[in-house]
Amino acid sequence: MAEAVGRSWRSNLERALFESALRVDLTGGVERLAEALAAGSRDADPKRITRLAKAFGARGRAAERRLASLAHTLNLPLSMDPVVGKRQPVIRLDTRDDRVEWTDARYRVAWNTTIDELQAIVGN
Repeated sequence: MAEAVGRSWRSNLERALFESALRVDLTGGVERLAEALAAGSRDADPKRITRLAKAFGARGRAAERRLASLAHTLNLPLSMDPVVGKRQPVIRLDTRDDRVEWTDARYRVAWNTTIDELQAIVGN
């Protein structure tokens, strides 16, 4: 899911969002991920993100759950709804932070920040 640009490759929107959710620790944290998702959610294709998640296995599915949790909770226009079983472990929204402010029971994602804090950042 990258586009050829001369002799180089450039990630498309879906790949950039997915990789940011995959490696929150390298992309500036959950706040930057939320900003990026808010900026790109109208144009992103959720089916492309799902294909990427499948290709990356368990880590990819975790990234998809992070994006779905953010999009759903922050009322962003990205329709993602990965199937998450009740026996699947809860994952962290920010892999660097063990603090839990809220847990999204639908996608089983533990948020290290409050919903209000991220809504203020994305302007929702």
